[in-house]
Amino acid sequence: YGIADIDFTNCDSFWRIEWVDMSTIEDIYKHYEVLDGAGDSVSKHEDAYVSLLAACKAGDGQKRLAPSFISKFFKHFPKFADQAIDTLLDLCEEDDPTIRKLSIKGLPRLCQDMPEQVARISDVLTQLLQTEEQTELRIVREALLSLLKLDVKGSLAGVFSQILQGVETSREQAIKFLHRFVAPLIPQLLHCNKEAEEYFLHETKKVLAEDVTGEEFQVFMALLPKLKIMSSAPATEELTEMVASQAGLTEDFQVMILLCHLCLCS
Repeated sequence: YGIADIDFTNCDSFWRIEWVDMSTIEDIYKHYEVLDGAGDSVSKHEDAYVSLLAACKAGDGQKRLAPSFISKFFKHFPKFADQAIDTLLDLCEEDDPTIRKLSIKGLPRLCQDMPEQVARISDVLTQLLQTEEQTELRIVREALLSLLKLDVKGSLAGVFSQILQGVETSREQAIKFLHRFVAPLIPQLLHCNKEAEEYFLHETKKVLAEDVTGEEFQVFMALLPKLKIMSSAPATEELTEMVASQAGLTEDFQVMILLCHLCLCS
């Protein structure tokens, strides 16, 4: 094609659209500079923070850029806490994996400034364990582990919520996460936190009171001996009797219960 063959009819519109998108990205940086340079007065710049939230409704470039800024200044704008959390959660459902990863990374930082949100964020992150993208899966696991260290009981609430109420794939991934990643940390996270340890036991009893597969049963029976409060005979006896009373257990399953009981009491 020569220059005479190119149709410039819509060029003005094209460049105007591109300029608006780039301007929005530039505006994000400007809003960041306002907030970052405000020092102790950062909370006075609500307009700048709200603009960062609004930018997440724009193009992919804005959606990649805004989450880290939203997380950084989150604690200064409690008035917009719900909006900020909802914005990042929405971005976790984007088709673009880069946007999802950046948003997931920002979630634990929100909880540092608002611990009461740990259970809610943990619940969402547990659902995201279903991803088949390995890098994203690693980021989700790291985010969950960081929440466990921040608030172990709140984090476990989100995980057990998916085990008890989530869809089958989410339930499976939540149990796998407990088995592979939480189990090694039980002495570190739970032995010094009786309330969290009792919560773990209570939620496990709820799981075992429902229909569980033989594999799921073995996972939880491997976890329970790690609990400090399970060292007493009455505690293990109570749990064993509860599981044994379930209807429909096979003879092999009954033998497994007996073996687990002996292991717990030894």
